[in-house]
Amino acid sequence: MEKELKIAVIGQGYVGLPLALTQHFPVVGFDIKQSRVAELQRGIDLTKEVDESQLNVSILTYNNSGGVKGYKPSTSISDIADANVYIITVPTLINQFNAPDLTPLKSASKLVGTVLN
Repeated sequence: MEKELKIAVIGQGYVGLPLALTQHFPVVGFDIKQSRVAELQRGIDLTKEVDESQLNVSILTYNNSGGVKGYKPSTSISDIADANVYIITVPTLINQFNAPDLTPLKSASKLVGTVLN
């Protein structure tokens, strides 16, 4: 039997959050920053990257569908362990030599690696 689709979007910044919001698929928006996730769980986006009504509809869809559709913000690795699609949207900062700092990308990749079977 085919596994149900579940998407994990790692990083809930200006790229990850808009990408994660849906009412059609189950999506867990994972971030390591607890304060950011707590804000999103309350339906608040202080960065104004998304319309808060859209954020709240996506969260309600997840809660009302039993996790079959919609968006769930989380800091828990167990919430992304059963995903079958992982999208990493973490910052790639530039150092003083204008070279990319891949530390956040490497960390996120290692995190995803811990939950892959």
